[in-house]
Amino acid sequence: MKKTVGIMVAVVLTIFTMGTALAMQQRQQGQTPLAAPVGTHDSSLASSSARARRQSSQQSVAKAVKAGTSASSVRASQQVASQSVSAKTPTTRHLTGNQKTKTSQTATVAKKNPRATKASQAADQVHLTVTGYKKNFYQGNLKITNKSTVFSVLQASKLKLGYQGGTAVYVSSIQGLAQNDVKVGSGWKFTVNGKFVDQAANSKRVQRGDRVHWYFTTAG
Repeated sequence: MKKTVGIMVAVVLTIFTMGTALAMQQRQQGQTPLAAPVGTHDSSLASSSARARRQSSQQSVAKAVKAGTSASSVRASQQVASQSVSAKTPTTRHLTGNQKTKTSQTATVAKKNPRATKASQAADQVHLTVTGYKKNFYQGNLKITNKSTVFSVLQASKLKLGYQGGTAVYVSSIQGLAQNDVKVGSGWKFTVNGKFVDQAANSKRVQRGDRVHWYFTTAG
């Protein structure tokens, strides 16, 4: 009997406390201005949402009290559920940061390197210089393949050539300037990277970046 009376007294005290809290809340709400100033639309919505959550929480507590459950237990359960939902929901700022990082990485990979492109193109070429008697006939870069020779590079210059074909090609004239034209023993020779080559022009292979120089000499 005493236990039953204690439970009823606790229920009455709980209801009285809740009634007092609701009365104070309604009095505070009655003092709240009806018209919100310009620019406070978002804060007004947040306040309305907060009030709705508080009312829902109070209704849940009231139902729980009627069912014999303590108000503190109900509030504790609600706080645990709210924290669990917040922990599982990723923030928009975090997602935006990851997206910016991926976009930056993609842009960096897609960006071209002009210097690397020019270096690659230069590596597929050789530099050719053709010097006549007191006159320069040609100077520039020419594309090559893995089978290019000193003679094929000279042909690629599109200069007018006179030569004798066969196993070992002999160039006798370039642009009309032929051997022995200046004096007996004068004629055409070539170097690769500044070095004389004792080899036929059609047998000497060239490599990427080589410097080929055909020149007319009067030294014999």
